[in-house]
Amino acid sequence: MKKLLSPALSRWFCYALVLLCSAMYAQPCTFEDVVKETTHNNLNSNYKKVSSYNEIDTLTYFKEIGDKSIMKKFPKKWNISVYQATSHNDSINERKFYKITNYYKSIKGIKIKNIHNYRKILGKGQIVSLDLIHRFFKNEKIYEYIKSIKSIENDEGLPSIITSIDILVFKDNKIHNKLNIYYEKNYSYAVSYKLGYFDKNGVLYYKIFETDEVETLYIKESKDYLLFDGNI
Repeated sequence: MKKLLSPALSRWFCYALVLLCSAMYAQPCTFEDVVKETTHNNLNSNYKKVSSYNEIDTLTYFKEIGDKSIMKKFPKKWNISVYQATSHNDSINERKFYKITNYYKSIKGIKIKNIHNYRKILGKGQIVSLDLIHRFFKNEKIYEYIKSIKSIENDEGLPSIITSIDILVFKDNKIHNKLNIYYEKNYSYAVSYKLGYFDKNGVLYYKIFETDEVETLYIKESKDYLLFDGNI
């Protein structure tokens, strides 16, 4: 009896162990699973529980994000050289620019545990960090404000760090649209910035800058729009 019972118990134990390991390491395969993985109980009302997705959302405005002062005028360029003295105006412009860029760096969210489903959405590069800043449901679509940090090799084979803030729109568990609000691309020789302010009406105002060890250049400004139907 012992000889028969021992192998049976061993097989049962192995089977239970396999089931346990599978449950522990199983990865979500749909976006609904990702929602469950990334939603946490949080005192901040910006973060909704999964159950709220079945409710009728009465939102009439978007959540604003970005620094509104980016809409002010900037000179075409200003010197920031560490090798020589800069003018008083250049110093003022650089301090203002530094304050704005530092604001975007300070934006934080809750860590997304499973980044697998976001890799194709966010493009090439290795995701180093991924945060959920805000999420809401409207017109059968899920809107997510995401902050990502990626590492990618440049043309010289050196790693570049790209920090971005995007609004992702999901429909029927698939990506429907993406609106980039901010990026900072750190190269070995320069840094490129897109600094945007997204208002409650879905209008994105943004400016593009490039900076190196000598000067900061104001490249251009433009607008984009995001509608509550998920289209840009």
